[in-house]
Amino acid sequence: DSEHGKDATTVYQWDVPILHADPATFERLGDGWSRDADDFYSGSKRLEVCDINTFEPLSMWRAVDSQCYYVKSKRLENVDRESLEILGGVFAKDRTHVYWLQHIVDGADPTTFEVKEDRMQSLARDATQCFIGPRFVTCDELTPRGHEYCRC
Repeated sequence: DSEHGKDATTVYQWDVPILHADPATFERLGDGWSRDADDFYSGSKRLEVCDINTFEPLSMWRAVDSQCYYVKSKRLENVDRESLEILGGVFAKDRTHVYWLQHIVDGADPTTFEVKEDRMQSLARDATQCFIGPRFVTCDELTPRGHEYCRC
């Protein structure tokens, strides 16, 4: 693959060494994720994985294991993994918060939160308000189709 290369001692991504990666066991998993016998990587960054045996990339941006939730190379702290639900449009929610990538969506109600489409900047809503990405939007900011979805 043109993105990765290796020699006897080092794995490279775009000619940049991936520190600690083992060339003998390194494999590309797709969507920017890779692994070797001991670690997982997002791009060229080694992850601190909670449970290496259950780690699973979900998309270009997100991964989970039995204990933790990851957005690219960041492990999100304080996510309730037991109630975590992966949504479209890079949203996720647990019993207490809604997340857009690694950001908490302030004011969003996780019990009623839903996403319109599975794309990066999708419109989303809860019972009383609408969001684009991590921010609240008013009806004045929306198109006519957005007005309908957001109950304006």
